[in-house]
Amino acid sequence: ADAGAAATGNIVDYIAAAAGTNDSVRTESIDNRSGLSRSIITSRRFAQGGATGATANTGCQTSAGVFGAALIDGWRPAPAVHVTCIAAAVSGYYTTTETTVDRAGNLSLTYKRTLALDLGQPQVTGVSPNAVYTANTAAGFTIGMQDDLEVIDARLRVRYANVSQGDAGFTASSGLIWNFPGFTPFATRFDASIINPFLGVLTLDMFTVSIQETCLAAASPFAACVYRGDPIGNVSSTVVKPDSVAVIVRDVFGSFVSNFVPGALFGVSNELASPILSSTVPAVGFYSVTYNTSTSCQAGGILGGPCVIAGINFRDFAATATTRTYRATEAFSTTLPIFTRVDLFGLNAVGQWVFIQRITVPAVVPVSGTIAAGAGTITGSDNGLERFWDYQFTSVPTGFTQYRALGVNASGYGLFSTRQP
Repeated sequence: ADAGAAATGNIVDYIAAAAGTNDSVRTESIDNRSGLSRSIITSRRFAQGGATGATANTGCQTSAGVFGAALIDGWRPAPAVHVTCIAAAVSGYYTTTETTVDRAGNLSLTYKRTLALDLGQPQVTGVSPNAVYTANTAAGFTIGMQDDLEVIDARLRVRYANVSQGDAGFTASSGLIWNFPGFTPFATRFDASIINPFLGVLTLDMFTVSIQETCLAAASPFAACVYRGDPIGNVSSTVVKPDSVAVIVRDVFGSFVSNFVPGALFGVSNELASPILSSTVPAVGFYSVTYNTSTSCQAGGILGGPCVIAGINFRDFAATATTRTYRATEAFSTTLPIFTRVDLFGLNAVGQWVFIQRITVPAVVPVSGTIAAGAGTITGSDNGLERFWDYQFTSVPTGFTQYRALGVNASGYGLFSTRQP
């Protein structure tokens, strides 16, 4: 009797976005008694909704060959088995299996390789805001989406229409805040279940009621600003509530290639936005700053400037290749930062401020010294006239044209710092 043939192979799941794509499966087999007989190769389609396709004419075909000459260690290679998707193929998970048979009729273990053929672009079918939102808490949105194969993950954004009006390059596409750190997954490629369509709730981790900005310079872009770092909402512009929420969804292929720009590459849906009714969001809040007119003190470390005696001055302070630091200057009498969290945003190539990482301000922060906090550190210091809080983000990714910090207080009101190039 023969115990059976053994086989090993290079069989790894992979993904394609178009018919005509092909790859190959290659195995090596050995049998030291009766010898090898043949390989059994089949292809089946595990289609949308869990249906199992036939073993023939599935759209992605395999072809088998005979064993080659024995290698130096006795294993015999099988010629490459090509998995080719014809033009008429439909989207689905195509699984190729290969089993070696010896001359006694025994079977080896079965090896599998799965191709995800994802031809169509996913679609967002609906976005429904909540009836009421609370500042600095999670905010859920009901999302509907579908694909020709499977939806994998999605990303939300909240639009604050006044954001970026202080930037020289402000356009109609600006003011878009990605307020959620990354894509929310709700399905897994190549697992036992197919999620399609999807109807459920996606959640922003922390809801910001409103966002102000700070001046970029003394007289530009708003002449009413007294000093670089003033909140401009109180002097030159209107601070508004967020006016819309939008979502993009990625399918099997889109998620695999890590597309981030909506609709720019295959596998990512167009963005679908829905209005947020102003009545569902708490009233906006304002930041302000009051200076001492003395010219003998420092303001934010700048000699000859006025001192902050009330409110907050918030601006970029220092940067390296991997760190970004933002300084909040407050009255000397303050012993705790005005912010409860500080989020780092980057400006991408299409004019969107994208959430990067967060510093969560602890209940106790030293007025002199550095403390670790979330994605970076907080350093407290003073010059004898005013208090400084330095928020330093570490391990900052590259690829953004500008960076800004968003400080948010306990009431959920946000203040953008000046930007860093």
